Formats: sequence, C-alpha cells, structure tokens
Amino acid sequence: MATGARARMIGSMQRMLQTKGYAASGLIELVADSHTPKGSIYHHFPGGKEELAAAAIRASGAEAAAATASALASTRSPAAGVRLILDWLSNQLTTSNYRYGCPIATTTLEIASQSDVVQEACAEAYTAWHKAIADRLIADGRKRRPAEDAATLVLAAIEGALILSRAQRSVRPMKVLSNNVATLLNPPR
Repeated sequence: MATGARARMIGSMQRMLQTKGYAASGLIELVADSHTPKGSIYHHFPGGKEELAAAAIRASGAEAAAATASALASTRSPAAGVRLILDWLSNQLTTSNYRYGCPIATTTLEIASQSDVVQEACAEAYTAWHKAIADRLIADGRKRRPAEDAATLVLAAIEGALILSRAQRSVRPMKVLSNNVATLLNPPR
C-alpha cells in the first residue's frame, strides 16, 4: 500500500508538472488527485514538494528514455524513429488541447535554477533521453562524439518544437521538425 501511495503521488506530480508547472502544482490538489492522505507526502518525501517533484522528473525522464529507445529500435532509421516520436508527441498535444507538454522542460525553465535537487533530476532525465538517441546513432554506425552531438541537436529540436507548438497551439513546429529531421541527423557536407 505504501509503495502504491508513493507511485500515485509521483504520477500525479508528473501530470501536474506537465500541465501546470512547479509553482502551480499544489500539494492539496496532489493529495486529492493521488487519493493519498496529506501526511503521506512527508512520509514518502521528507524533502516535501521539492523532493516529490525531483522524483516525478526522474520518472518522466525514465519513461521518455524508454519510449525513445523503443521508437528508435522499431524503425529502420534514426530519422524514422524520431518522426515516430514527433507523431506521438503531436498527438499528445492535440488530444490534450495543448496542455500536455514536457514536464522536464516546464520544470527546468521554471525552478531548476532555484533548486539543486530539481536541477539534478532534470539533468539526469535529459541525460537518459539523450543517451537513448545517441545509442541508436552509435548502433547505426556513428562514432560516439558525432552521435552525441547529433543527439543533442535532436533533443534540443524536439523540446523547442514542443514549446513552440504549445505557444502557437499548432503542431506545425513539430511537423516542420519531422520533415527536416533527416537533414538534422545527416547535414550536408
């Protein structure tokens, strides 16, 4: 039961960070959403909201890395895998009326500069996601450094397209990236 309560709180915080950000994610709402007693927050997360947010970011990062690795493994090329990821993210944006962005980006922009605990969780999440992309590029024959550089470009482009899409309430930035991902991964010499 305790593990279930902890997992529910993390899941609720993930959704709240994704849709509202850190400051607007209140503990009273979290308790109601996760169906847990208020005292259980400090039982499972002695560092309070900050520790809970870091756990939610780590969980989101692990999920993003696993989904990315799976998408990249299921396609013939890294570009096709990234397009699959972009299609899924575009669908998440449109079906949520542009409420579901990236909880890692939202939290990084909002609070990471003020909290070492949250900043470390955000960095770990991005590192895991980045590694999933770089690993596929290495498996596809790239040397480590060029693969890591390309993974940085792809990850930055995905996050930028997500932010632009939410701001514009349009998946056009995602589509532009999707149409140009092969060039991003294989720039002309």
